[in-house]
Amino acid sequence: MDRRDFLKTSLAAGGALAFSSCAPGGSSPAGEGTMEMRLNPNSGDRVSLLGYGCMRWPTTSNLSARESRDEIDQEAVNRLVDYAIEHGVN
Repeated sequence: MDRRDFLKTSLAAGGALAFSSCAPGGSSPAGEGTMEMRLNPNSGDRVSLLGYGCMRWPTTSNLSARESRDEIDQEAVNRLVDYAIEHGVN
């Protein structure tokens, strides 16, 4: 199998797997609308499968500052984090 055939096969299989997990009535163990959790074997805590990355928070321009730079929009960050927690991210 050459590289091109391998990529075609891999992409087709990955796409089929992705679409099958989105089908209504699929085999999602968590069910619709709930966060899937994993058990931490060291502590016994239930941990959400998804985490919340903090690399790019929403920003606002600070034009009054001596140097023009963007500052984190704390109100928007609070709303985003509250939403994530309400939906099961821990």
